[in-house]
Amino acid sequence: MKNLVLFLCIVLAAINTSAQNVYSTKTGNSTFFSKAPLEDIDAHNDKVGAVLNITTNEVKVVVSIKNFEFKKALMQEHFNDDYLESDKYPDATYNGKINETVDYAKDGVTEVITTGKIKIHNVEKEVTNKGTVTVKNGIITIHSEFYIALKDYNITIPRMVFKNIAENILVKVDCPLKLFVKQ
Repeated sequence: MKNLVLFLCIVLAAINTSAQNVYSTKTGNSTFFSKAPLEDIDAHNDKVGAVLNITTNEVKVVVSIKNFEFKKALMQEHFNDDYLESDKYPDATYNGKINETVDYAKDGVTEVITTGKIKIHNVEKEVTNKGTVTVKNGIITIHSEFYIALKDYNITIPRMVFKNIAENILVKVDCPLKLFVKQ
């Protein structure tokens, strides 16, 4: 959690624009789902940090790996210790930009494409993802669903459990953002 707060402070300090153009959250949500022949695995994390600059359309998201919660404690332990090595690589990050024009002053839903970089397990990859931006009553919600190929991020699955974990994991991110107010 310290990393999340530090990341958001650095990002907010680095944004060189008026606070009226910056929306943020520390309580976004991320889930992932692995459908494999022997077992389905899903986890959720409701402590996702995100910042959106509505002038530049820049988006920054940080996900603390240890905040993912599983139905089974043993799955959570293996996820953190063996696969994602969350002590060594505590966060997954996304730094990107919304490519479409969004009318942030008007309620509605806009389908968007973002381009940027995802960093997981200390591996950074260029990505292009579809998503939506929803504006409703002054709250901007960014949503995206995409697949992560474990091999692309040097996450190895032991051969004896390869039928328990999918090679491609469905990730969903939902972040309701409110106007950032300087303290």
